[in-house]
Amino acid sequence: MLPVGYGELTSGLVGEGRMAEPEEIVAFLADFFQRKQDFQGKNVLVTAGPTYEASDPVRFIGNRSSGKMGVAIAEQFAEHGARVTLLGPIRLAAGHPNIQAVRVESAQQMYEAAVQHFEKADISVLSAAVADYRPAVVAEQKIKKRGDNMTIELERRPTSPLLWAN
Repeated sequence: MLPVGYGELTSGLVGEGRMAEPEEIVAFLADFFQRKQDFQGKNVLVTAGPTYEASDPVRFIGNRSSGKMGVAIAEQFAEHGARVTLLGPIRLAAGHPNIQAVRVESAQQMYEAAVQHFEKADISVLSAAVADYRPAVVAEQKIKKRGDNMTIELERRPTSPLLWAN
C-alpha cells in the first residue's frame, strides 16, 4: 500500500491525503514488482503435512499436522516467481499456477517423490511431519474387531537425511 502524501490538498487545506507524486508511484511499483519476483527461474521443493502409515486398507497411523505451514511457504515462493513442487497429503484450496502439488501419503511415498524432484530443486524446504514409526505388518484386509483391545506392533521407519533428522 502506497501511503498518502502530506501537503496542500485540492480543498486548499494542508495535511495528509495528498496523492503521491508520479515519480514516487513509479518507484514504489518498480520496487514492489522487482522484490516480488526475486525467486524467478528457481525450482523449489516443499514437503508439507503429515504422513499416514497404513495398518490395513482402512486404518492408518498419523499425526495432526495440517500442512498449513508448508502450503504457506510454497505459496510465498510461488508468489515470488518460483516454480514450486509441493509434496504431501494436502489439497490446495485455490491452486497457484506456479505450484505443482504431488499427493503422497506414506513416508515411503514422500521419500520417493522427494528423490524424484530433489535434483531439479534449487531450494528445498522440508517442513513435513514425517512419521517416525509404521506398522510392522500391513493387513491386506480390514482388521476385524476382536474384543476390547488390539495391539499393533510398530517398527521404526527407514531413515533418510533427505527428508528428516535421524
